[in-house]
Amino acid sequence: MKYFLVPIVLWISWLTLTNLSAQAGNISVPRCGLGPGTEKYSALQKKPNIFRGKFFSKLEKITIDKAHHWFLYLEDQEGKPVENARIEANGINRKAGKGLGRPPEVSGHIGRGHYLVKNVNYSAPGTWSMRFQVIQGNKAEVLAFDVEVETP
Repeated sequence: MKYFLVPIVLWISWLTLTNLSAQAGNISVPRCGLGPGTEKYSALQKKPNIFRGKFFSKLEKITIDKAHHWFLYLEDQEGKPVENARIEANGINRKAGKGLGRPPEVSGHIGRGHYLVKNVNYSAPGTWSMRFQVIQGNKAEVLAFDVEVETP
């Protein structure tokens, strides 16, 4: 009887993983560090204190008024990936003096210090200052990244 249940358990496990993958938008964890990558759009944190980070996208072109998914990579001062931090995000266009409309959603840790940042919606070209409040245990810091959004 127990051998009969094995295929059923495997099938249910496969369905569950397929569903979770679809919910995550089939996002794979990029291999990243703080060095230069192949990303067209990326920004390094300016003045690290507790955490160091990189905010980047795999997009070929940023479209104005369209939500995009980006990645945030975090590591501590020893170079170890920051796992399972609480993160809140926001952004402002310095020249226009306006924000993103609604804050992006940091949907959680996706592995090896990477976090998926959903619904980043730039409403105008220019320099956008993206800010992330990172809390891990008793450590907290606001990380800032400048992203240049070109005129379409």
